[in-house]
Order: sequence, then structure tokens, then C-alpha cells
Amino acid sequence: MPATLRSADLSAMTAAGRDRAIEATVTAGEPVGKTYLLALDARIRAFESRYELPTPNLQAALEAGRIPETAEICEWLFLASLRSRLGEARTEPPK
Repeated sequence: MPATLRSADLSAMTAAGRDRAIEATVTAGEPVGKTYLLALDARIRAFESRYELPTPNLQAALEAGRIPETAEICEWLFLASLRSRLGEARTEPPK
């Protein structure tokens, strides 16, 4: 069974606590399959398309005040952090 984290638990943690919990969950979980990585990449690309902003530029845009920190933006940050922690280069969608 895959390891899971509840968003309610994550929201009650400090940033450092979230990082530790994510790291522990990823480490304890089963190996991540290509299908999961493709789904994660698709969700991230949807945010990039909606906001017309590449994920690597997201933090700078937040810090500069070009986009507000909303729940949706926080989800995008979380997904990007998770994807980074899972490693491997971003998987391109099948052709």
C-alpha cells in the first residue's frame, strides 16, 4: 500500500515539519511508478498553463508579489516539492 499524508495533518505542521514528514513518507513508501510520476507532472503542467508561469519561476513570482499566495498556489508548491523529492527528470507525456 502506498504511504499517504493527510493535507489536514500537513497544514498543522511547520514548514520544517512538513519537509520531514514528506521525506519520511517518500522514504517509507513503495517505489514510485511511472504512471504516478506522469500524473504528478500533468497536475504541475496544468498549474503552469493556468498561470502562464513555469514552476521554477514560481517562488520568485511569489516573493516579488506578482502572484498571491492562495490555497491553489500552495498546492502547486507542494506538488512541485513532492516531484522534486521523487527525483528523476520530469517525465514527458506519452506521444
